[in-house]
Amino acid sequence: MSLPQPRDAVPDRLGERFERDGIGLVSITEQIDTSTAAGRFGSRPPALTKEQRRHAQLLRAGKVSVDAITASRGCSRTTVHRALEGSA
Repeated sequence: MSLPQPRDAVPDRLGERFERDGIGLVSITEQIDTSTAAGRFGSRPPALTKEQRRHAQLLRAGKVSVDAITASRGCSRTTVHRALEGSA
């Protein structure tokens, strides 16, 4: 296979070429895996299920601290804050 020309190195074209040739990309430093349907479309499973988000919201409404919620859910403060924003 010859090296791509500069005009072919545009990410969209390169991605199309990889897909056409059946080449998947898996990054070991980022969560990118184009060898699966989810990776190709960039979707990522949510950190918390709908039930877990609702539970976090109920805990917070009961004056439980965000730190305590993160410890019980095993997730980050950012994840809990995003779940709580959904209740506003």
